[in-house]
Amino acid sequence: MMDEIDDKLVPHFEAGSFPFWVIDKFKALKVNGLSIKGHGSPGLSTVEMGSIIFEIAKRDGSVATFFLVHNAIGMAVIDALGD
Repeated sequence: MMDEIDDKLVPHFEAGSFPFWVIDKFKALKVNGLSIKGHGSPGLSTVEMGSIIFEIAKRDGSVATFFLVHNAIGMAVIDALGD
């Protein structure tokens, strides 16, 4: 995915804006929820999660941060404490 969108990220970097269209790209990969089991999440291992995050971060740290905050922090809290 990152190879496909790398050139499209440059204008956002230069403008200091966020590419909200990248959310649809993550949806298509079906990796949202990372290690969460059930609820449509893939239930990935730690190595699988790390590999995905590495591939995102080596191209764009802000996109990787966005992905991690929503998936590894936000959704993990909801999974652990939500009802």
